[in-house]
Amino acid sequence: MNSRRLRIGAATAISVVAASLAATTAPASAADCFTVDPAPTITGLVRVGDDLTAHRGTWAPAPSSLVVTWYVGGVIVEGNPDDGGEPYHGLTYSPEASDAGKTVVIKVTGTRSGCSPAQTVASAPTIPVHPASYDTGPIPNPPKAAVPTGDFTVGKTVTASPDGWPAGATVEQYRWYVESGTGLVLMATTAGPKLKLPGDTYGREIAVQSVATLDYSKETRSQVSDASPTVAIGTLTGTRPTISGIRKVGRKLTAVRGTWTAGTTFAYRWYANGHAIKGATARTFTPKAGHAGRRISVKVTGRQTGYRTLALTSAQTRPIAR
Repeated sequence: MNSRRLRIGAATAISVVAASLAATTAPASAADCFTVDPAPTITGLVRVGDDLTAHRGTWAPAPSSLVVTWYVGGVIVEGNPDDGGEPYHGLTYSPEASDAGKTVVIKVTGTRSGCSPAQTVASAPTIPVHPASYDTGPIPNPPKAAVPTGDFTVGKTVTASPDGWPAGATVEQYRWYVESGTGLVLMATTAGPKLKLPGDTYGREIAVQSVATLDYSKETRSQVSDASPTVAIGTLTGTRPTISGIRKVGRKLTAVRGTWTAGTTFAYRWYANGHAIKGATARTFTPKAGHAGRRISVKVTGRQTGYRTLALTSAQTRPIAR
C-alpha cells in the first residue's frame, strides 16, 4: 500500500452531510434518456446561513445540459427578484431564517438531442434546517480512515475496509476520489463499501472517505484514506461473433456481436476468403457479384476507456451463392 496521503485540495478533512442515496426519477416514457449513478446529493452543514452544495450526480450518456433547481419545504427557491422571480439554479444555496425546520432537496434536469421529455432526478431530502444558533459541538474523528482494498484493475470491484467510527455512528455513504494531478476529484458516491473501478481510473490512484451519522448530529468529519496502488488496465470480455442472413449475392449479412463487457464500443471489418473487403466496415455487408463463391467472415473489435482492445473474428460462411 502506498503510504503517501492524498489530499482534497489543500485539506485532509472535510465536513459533509450524510444523506440517503435513493433517487427519485421522472416516470419513464418510451425509455429514459439517461442512467444516473450516483444520484444527486447535497452536502454541507444544514443550518441557516451556511452554504449547501449541490452535487449533480453522474449521468450517462453525457447530457448537453444539466440544470439544478432547489426546493425548501417542497417549494421552489426563487432567484434574485430583479430577475423576475425565476427559479434559482446555482450550485450552492445558503438557507434563510424562514427555512429553519424545513428540508432541502435538489432536482437535476438533464437534456440532450433526441431526448424528449427531459429527465429529472431528485436528491434525498436533507435533515430539517437548523436555526443559525445551532451548535454542532465537538465532532469526533474516527481513529483511522477506511482503506480501499482488493484488485485495483479497471472493471474489478474494490472494498473500503472497516474504519474506526465510535459507538453510535452509522456509515451511510462512501465517497470515492481519483487523483487528478492537483489533488483529489470526487468520482462516485456509494451506499455500501464497494466500487467497480471505471475506465477513467486506469493509471491513477484512488482514495475513499466514509460518511456517517452520529446520535446527535448529521455532520461528521473524517480523514481521506492513503493512496491506493495505481489502477491497472482492464480486460474486455466478449463472445465470438456470428453472421446472420442469406449467403447470396445482393442479400444483406449482419454481424451478431454476442455478449461483451458493458459500455464497449465496436468497429467492424468484413473479409472474403480471409482478405479485407475495401470499405466494408459497417455492422452489415451486402455481397456483390465479385464475392460469389467466396467465404465471408467478420472481425469485431471492442474498445473501452481503461481496457485493452479486444478483436474477435467469426467463422467463415459457406461460399456465397449467385
